[in-house]
Amino acid sequence: MGVPRGGGAHPVQPAHGDVARDRAARRGLAAARARHAAPDRPDDQRADGGRTVRRAGRLRHLHRTGQLAGLRSAPGAALPGPGGPACGSRRHGGAGSGDPSFGNPEAVSHPGRRVLVVSFSPLHRDPRVQRQLAALQGGFQLTTAGFTPPHPEAEGHVPLRRPAANVLHQAMQALRLKRGQFEAYYWGSAHIRHALRALEGPRYDLILANDLLSLPLGLRLARQSGCKLLLDAHEYEPGQHEDSWYFNTFFRDFWVHVAREYLPQADRMLTVSDGIAQQYASRFGVMPEVMTNAAPHALVAPGPVDPQRIRMVHHGSSSPSRKLEAMLDLMRGLDRRFSLDLMLMPDNARYLRRLKRLAAGLPNVRFRDPVPLADIVPALSGYDIGLYLLAPDTFNCRMALPNKLFEFVQARLAIAIWPSPEMARIVQRHDLGLVGSDFSVGGLAAQLNAITADELRAFKRNADRAAPELSADRNQQRLRAIVEELLGG
Repeated sequence: MGVPRGGGAHPVQPAHGDVARDRAARRGLAAARARHAAPDRPDDQRADGGRTVRRAGRLRHLHRTGQLAGLRSAPGAALPGPGGPACGSRRHGGAGSGDPSFGNPEAVSHPGRRVLVVSFSPLHRDPRVQRQLAALQGGFQLTTAGFTPPHPEAEGHVPLRRPAANVLHQAMQALRLKRGQFEAYYWGSAHIRHALRALEGPRYDLILANDLLSLPLGLRLARQSGCKLLLDAHEYEPGQHEDSWYFNTFFRDFWVHVAREYLPQADRMLTVSDGIAQQYASRFGVMPEVMTNAAPHALVAPGPVDPQRIRMVHHGSSSPSRKLEAMLDLMRGLDRRFSLDLMLMPDNARYLRRLKRLAAGLPNVRFRDPVPLADIVPALSGYDIGLYLLAPDTFNCRMALPNKLFEFVQARLAIAIWPSPEMARIVQRHDLGLVGSDFSVGGLAAQLNAITADELRAFKRNADRAAPELSADRNQQRLRAIVEELLGG
């Protein structure tokens, strides 16, 4: 089940009787496995699919305008992998990137134990998966499965594909969603059918499944191998795009079904923040262990501050759902000391072009090319302030605790954010920068305009002191301990 066993976690407690449910779920693990085990389906029941024919034009429009950026499952895409994160900073490294901590000399040593790490994402620019591999590298025989290998020289990688589906196929899948035939939809996805064929056969000692999209597949593979499964939920999937009519119409009930049916079968569950852990506990009776998106510890000294030239930076996805225009509006209200560099991935080329047009009249804003994961912190360290304005439009946005916050810390930057509760708690606890009093551009602009060079220097020093505690090092030790426990070591 999804209840952590062992020490080192800092989860919040479930509310309204969820502690009792959590304990009951712990006692009923074997029964839950048997009750929820999905029977194998013949291939003719796993037909590919998509959306209704009459919605085909609308879906193409949504893709062009970026309204589907980040949807993890669109009918026409047959359960695609993440196309662009809505709130967190899940993928932002450039091509050929890799985590600087990849290859861990302190890893436990079980070279004969096979661990499968599966994620429907491009692994070379998925920071959380990169950190998983860094924690386990050298201690196990690792097999990765994703849209791209974790790095160009990676061995033991199984490529996952995103096969296209024809219109009839799409219509069948959309009908399955509307009828509540969620198992037929999932196992009928071209993604899942291909992944199952690619990964069946070898026996594994542990499966690490990333996101709910990988969970049913991972559990089937775990049953075939007779091994345990560790789930890492990067988001609260049933609320991923709750501001989208399209998501609510087609996918909200699907993800609720996946969570309700399959979460109790995971032997251990991780997620990224206390708020998301609490939501899974209150809705589904399983309590994940919190493992943040902390970046590897970097040996960086706080940079000097020029009182007349305060350099701000934002990096990440160019997803329309992040409403990056707010940062451009902010720049219009700041004094002449401030500049902003945007290092954005070209996830949505049309939206990125729009941002550049909006910024054309702002001499204090420029766009820089994104850099590989390993180069993000060094690239950030020459700035003064890391900026992130995240509107609380969805549950995941409200509870976001993204990679970039921790990368700002490792780069020894001051931080300026809106009052997203998970981020605000860390910034305020360590006195790392400015937290807006509300989600308005004007309020944060007034705070920034009032900042002094001495305050900036103090925030940077505080980031330097907090960097070891807010690094991935502790998370990697905890992940290795969890894997050891699941393997019975």
